[in-house]
Amino acid sequence: MSVGRIDVLRLAQRREDIAGEVTERDLPRLAERLSGASRIGFELRGGPDARGRPSARLSLGGEVGLRCDRCDTRLALPIEQEADFYFVADEAELERIPIDADEEAEPLVGSADFDLGALIEDEVVLALPISPRHDACEASAAAVEEKRAVDAVSEPTRRPFADLARMLGRKPEN
Repeated sequence: MSVGRIDVLRLAQRREDIAGEVTERDLPRLAERLSGASRIGFELRGGPDARGRPSARLSLGGEVGLRCDRCDTRLALPIEQEADFYFVADEAELERIPIDADEEAEPLVGSADFDLGALIEDEVVLALPISPRHDACEASAAAVEEKRAVDAVSEPTRRPFADLARMLGRKPEN
């Protein structure tokens, strides 16, 4: 299913569900961070919350491909995320809502033209670590060490203090 715009208020009122899958091309803000195939299934379940407000629960499950910050190889990161939202009529109503640390659901402006793709992408962004890393980069650690060894052989060892000693007219000590 292509993720587009939906009527979230109707979805909540009628207690409807919508489900589908997004891939890396549906996540343009993450394009530079993604590495390889990424697939995330989603389900948005509408209905009233405990207070009777129109609401929905978004569930995400799948995997995104990232680059490991340690070894620079592909990292398949599982995404399992759920978030609850309730919908208000407009921006003015949204601004009147006090920030409540005990509130589990996040308020959003609901509409007949709600951008579901942007909501999914926001939740994926929130699920990603700042610095993605494998638990252990053993296979890649050998490659990193090999690169260091090649760099050491191809680049002569600089001895800045030896240069300084020569500039001062002294013989460098070894």
